[in-house]
Amino acid sequence: MRPGLEQTRPGAGHLRAVRGVATPLPPGEFEHVRRAPLSSLRPYVEHLWSVRWQRPAHVSQLVATVPHPCVHWTFEAGSSTLTGPHTRLWQRLLSPEGEVLGIKFRPEGFRALWGAPICGLRDQILSASRLPALGFAHGLGERLFAKLAQEKLDARFDEIERVLCTAFALPNGEQLDVAALVDAARDDRDLLRADAWARRAGLTLRQLQRLLANWIGVSPKWILGRYRLHETLHRLQQRPIPRLADLAADTGFADAAHFSRSFRCVLGVCPKQYVRLWDQQVSQRSGLAESRAVVRAIRRRPDLIDS
Repeated sequence: MRPGLEQTRPGAGHLRAVRGVATPLPPGEFEHVRRAPLSSLRPYVEHLWSVRWQRPAHVSQLVATVPHPCVHWTFEAGSSTLTGPHTRLWQRLLSPEGEVLGIKFRPEGFRALWGAPICGLRDQILSASRLPALGFAHGLGERLFAKLAQEKLDARFDEIERVLCTAFALPNGEQLDVAALVDAARDDRDLLRADAWARRAGLTLRQLQRLLANWIGVSPKWILGRYRLHETLHRLQQRPIPRLADLAADTGFADAAHFSRSFRCVLGVCPKQYVRLWDQQVSQRSGLAESRAVVRAIRRRPDLIDS
């Protein structure tokens, strides 16, 4: 295995930069591979991904991400899991070795498959094998980790795509409209307020809230805040780090104090503490103690997800 991120097959250049990783790469061997989907699946799927790791048995490693506003469908040996839009810090204590294959859907992409408002999946982690909406993929996990286990990763990704192609039709107009709204929220750094987002879309704020609750499962305010936090994390992980006052201004906060409070609400530590803990882990790769400090989560607060 090679450390870090790889991309494979023509079309991978369409993948967006990785955002939301809250902890450095764990010690040992670690491989993260992403692949852009077939063109027919791009209205629904952001990318396919695989993570494999093999780490020292004596080192406990807690990894964390700040999740994107989307649904993931993951496969491991013996299990298949659907994870709805996750409003809290996602954490996992790694076993000594393992492998996960996954589908990251576009924020609005899973609604057509699910057939119901995505707000019902918010913060849910469900066994995919028990969900009628995913019955078309019966046996997929077993094939990926049995029949195809020794095949190249591309062959396993091909099987996932083959199955997905049986389930999706052409996207409707409302889905395409929501996709354009999401892309604007993610890519336009000047779009910082939910009311401004609604005006740009030609909607009232309440209309935008209902639309996004249906298609994505979270509020406009939460989505804008999550994309700002992703940019903040990325910049705090670079060296030299920016001045916090400048970073606060660039990401739309009124001042550094407001920025620090918002950061702490999700990560559990202030930006300065996070930078120090990140550097400690990068230099020492010292495992669970520092990882727990970096990714200490707070209790879920309703104001973080309300509009």
